[in-house]
Amino acid sequence: MAEVFTLVENSRDFIAVADLQGTIEYINPAGRALLGMAGADAVRGTNAHDYVAAEDLTLMQDTVFPAICSSGQWQGEILFRHHQTGQALPMDYVGFLVKDPKTGEPRFVATVSRDITERRALEQQLQQSQKFEAIGQLAGGIAHDFNNVIGAILGWAELGD
Repeated sequence: MAEVFTLVENSRDFIAVADLQGTIEYINPAGRALLGMAGADAVRGTNAHDYVAAEDLTLMQDTVFPAICSSGQWQGEILFRHHQTGQALPMDYVGFLVKDPKTGEPRFVATVSRDITERRALEQQLQQSQKFEAIGQLAGGIAHDFNNVIGAILGWAELGD
């Protein structure tokens, strides 16, 4: 079991565990650093909603937690909130129930999430470059058509000489 804890402690992803009411029991060091939080004591006893950006609180309350409790998991994108700056952080989120191995009863809600800020920025750059490429192709097509028209005019002008 110590190996699993070492794995979680050294993971670069956000890993957290909360009780079934959403009270935080644990956030790994990478998760605390991502959210701008101090040591483990700073997060224990806080509520999971404290870590979600305001614009996604309704999603968390109305969709994510109910789905986790009813089907056992939910995955998708959700915005976390950096505690010092208030910045919204886009996250690839997977939340799931942790059940008692003997009884099968739900005991905790856990999440493994990954910051996708950089991926989002790269996607926007790709979209921008694709727009410029399309504009370049359009301009090239127009120039080609214009060149054809000019060629025809010059050809007719030479016949007129």
